[in-house]
Amino acid sequence: MQKLTSTDVGVLYRSLVILPDDRLSSMDNAEKELAKKKPSTHLKEPVTDKPEVEDPRSQYGLPHPFVILTTPRLKEAYLAENSPFQKIITALNIPQTAKYLTTDSALLQNPKNVACLWCIGLDIATEKVALNSNHPAILISPDLLRLTSNEEKKAMYRPLKTFITANMSIIQQT
Repeated sequence: MQKLTSTDVGVLYRSLVILPDDRLSSMDNAEKELAKKKPSTHLKEPVTDKPEVEDPRSQYGLPHPFVILTTPRLKEAYLAENSPFQKIITALNIPQTAKYLTTDSALLQNPKNVACLWCIGLDIATEKVALNSNHPAILISPDLLRLTSNEEKKAMYRPLKTFITANMSIIQQT
């Protein structure tokens, strides 16, 4: 596995969260042994050459019960009053989920942080990342604004309704 430099991290990812387990795995064995034997009596900030960026979602306690992932352009359109998105979540009795609409595709890097994930209108590359994450509760839907025929709308709505029904206990935690 090739190590990333701080420059690579800044280019590839919008944010980076380094968990304590990850920090220990990056130390070599001698440092691990020293860290285990010598407990720290005072808190000391570790010195690393990688930038450590805290994701604001970490304040809410992970894992998140339910997240809707989309693009920035679609997020604006979906949050508009009387949008197809608003109508669908109202029809499914889950209007509270609108506040979990996000554009941060970095959450696909660690899908364990999300219990239930609904992806809408993503580009092909991001969809592939989502599919390759092997998330146990994921649904990938097309852009709701581009559905024109009743057949397309029904083809999108039926799996969505099944997905929401199957994961209602998770969604109600929101």
